[in-house]
Amino acid sequence: MTDHGCVVHVARVSGSAVALAAAASVLSDLERRRAAAIRDGDARARFELGALMVRTVAAGELGMPPRSVPVDRSCDRCTRPHGRPRVSGSGLHLSVSHSGDLVVVATSMVGAVGVDVEALTAAPLDHAALAELVCAPGERPSVSDRASFLTLWTRKESVLKATGDGLRIPLAEVVVTPPDTPPRLVSFLGRGGPDCQMVDLDLGPRYRAAVTVLDPSPFTVTVLEEHLQPAG
Repeated sequence: MTDHGCVVHVARVSGSAVALAAAASVLSDLERRRAAAIRDGDARARFELGALMVRTVAAGELGMPPRSVPVDRSCDRCTRPHGRPRVSGSGLHLSVSHSGDLVVVATSMVGAVGVDVEALTAAPLDHAALAELVCAPGERPSVSDRASFLTLWTRKESVLKATGDGLRIPLAEVVVTPPDTPPRLVSFLGRGGPDCQMVDLDLGPRYRAAVTVLDPSPFTVTVLEEHLQPAG
């Protein structure tokens, strides 16, 4: 990974059955307990695949077995284990997102990274009604359909995942450029916001996705399709 590069690893749940079957030998006790608590089978598979990818990707960067990667999921505010994954002391920043059949893990050595992916074919949504809730007044005219709404959504979420705030901050307070223009953070909580760069990801016509890195320097993005095998 180059100093100003971001790598986005993409895997499909439908193509990862063998790796998922062996995931129990790689995931931590905490990760296995969290997976077991998810009742929906599809959601559980996405979580397990995301946890497995974090370990596999970090292991490749750090040169250690996936099961040995010291993944810390402590929340920044309450210390409960539901925060974004971190590998302490490594300088490696990670972010995970999943929707539909895709699970993505973004990595960066430059600064904190946030990635979000949303499936266009997921559950029905009223994009006009939702735009009233999650878009600033100046953003709403640019929302014409589900695709444009999800373009804005993923840009906003990528920022909040990079900052570590998540949905504790209303999405309407994160203002980004219109869907048909290059992605950029316009304002954050009514101010200029953190120095960052944002890129829309092309993950196929059925998805919208974006990644943000908290660094003012432009960065390159490499998208890698992962075909996971059982990890040792």
